[in-house]
Formats: sequence, structure tokens, C-alpha cells
Amino acid sequence: MKTKRGWDKSEQTLDKYLTIGEPVDGEMYDYFCGVLPPAMMTSEIVQIGEPFDCDGNGKDIYQTLVKKDGDWVYIGIVNKGN
Repeated sequence: MKTKRGWDKSEQTLDKYLTIGEPVDGEMYDYFCGVLPPAMMTSEIVQIGEPFDCDGNGKDIYQTLVKKDGDWVYIGIVNKGN
């Protein structure tokens, strides 16, 4: 499980620290919710409010967590709502 505390100590960028498919702790979930208003936030998905970049079609992409089996899991940098 990736933790907010571990990220703080790692001195890595968030996209380098997180591993796709790995769960994150509650503090990391809170961080995702607190970066501006989230781009998307439901009971099943939360996306950091600031776009990470644009995809090949000029649409914003976001660092994203989804709820799987009761855990918040990092799924990478995806389009809004994916």
C-alpha cells in the first residue's frame, strides 16, 4: 500500500511514486480530494483537480483513484470520469 507519508519521504513526483493497481492509504486519498476541488469525485472515483497534462486529442488527463474491494486504488493518469 502506498502512503502519503512514504510519498513525502520519497522526494519523487506523485506519478513516479504511485504504482498503477496499488492501493493507497487514507491520507493519500485525502490529498487527492484536497488538491483544488477534485475534477471528479463520487463514491467510486476521485481525480485530482489540476490536470496532469493533455491526451493526444487535447483533452485534460488527471491522476485518478478508484474504489475497488473497499480500497482506493491508483489507476494512473486518465481522462475525466474514466
